Amino acid sequence: YLPIPVFITENGTNQIPLNMMFKEFAEDIIKLMDNPVHPLIVQTRKNAKAISLHFTGKLLEEVKSLSNFEGFDFGVVCGNDLVVDLEQLEM
Repeated sequence: YLPIPVFITENGTNQIPLNMMFKEFAEDIIKLMDNPVHPLIVQTRKNAKAISLHFTGKLLEEVKSLSNFEGFDFGVVCGNDLVVDLEQLEM
């Protein structure tokens, strides 16, 4: 299994880059999703591609919209008070 960070809002479900997972507030993730990536960050990602692939096995540089949870086997604990039940979300 591989961990896949997913951000669920009333506007939809998105697979997010791993770095967005470490934001403290959901509003910070939304702000990052709504704004373009700074050119310096784009260049840094390009320069670090080989080492990133070595440690992660794949690259996800931008938000990817998910239409369903096909291929996901189980829910994830998202903090102390929230558990995502994938079967409930698909209904």
